[in-house]
Amino acid sequence: MELRRLLLLALNSSLLASPLPALAALGGPPETSQASRPVFAANVASTVTPFTMHESLMPSGTVVREYVAAGGIVFAVSWEGPVQPDLRQFLGPYFQQYLQAASVSRTGRGSLTVNRPGLVAQSVGRMRAFSGKAWVPQFVPQGVSVEQLQ
Repeated sequence: MELRRLLLLALNSSLLASPLPALAALGGPPETSQASRPVFAANVASTVTPFTMHESLMPSGTVVREYVAAGGIVFAVSWEGPVQPDLRQFLGPYFQQYLQAASVSRTGRGSLTVNRPGLVAQSVGRMRAFSGKAWVPQFVPQGVSVEQLQ
C-alpha cells in the first residue's frame, strides 16, 4: 500500500513538472493566462481561416477552445464538458462584465446569454453537460462568423 502511494505521488509530481502550455484569457495574448493546466493541448491552424484554434482537455474532462486572431489576440473561447471551466480565468478582464450581465440576463433554466457591445457570451448547462462560448466582437477577424466557432 505504501509503495502504491509513493508511485502515485511520483506520477502526480512528474505531471505537474511537465511543461504544458498556459491557456489564454479572452482579449489577451495566448501566453498570459494563469488558468488550470490542461492534460492535453493542441494547436490547429488553417490557411483557410484567419485564426488559430488552441484546444485543451482540462483535468475535469472539459474541452476548452481558444481562438487566436492573426495579430495574437484571443478573440473567443468556447467550452464543452461535464464541468464548467473557471470562467474567471478564460474571460480575463471581461469576467466582471459577464458577472454583471449574468445577474440580470438569465434566458431560461440553465442558460445564459450576454449581449453587450464589448462582450457576447452564451452558456448552457446542467449537471455533467455544460457548453458555451464567449467573444469580443471588435476582436473577431473580418470574414469570421462566430457561428463557425465550436
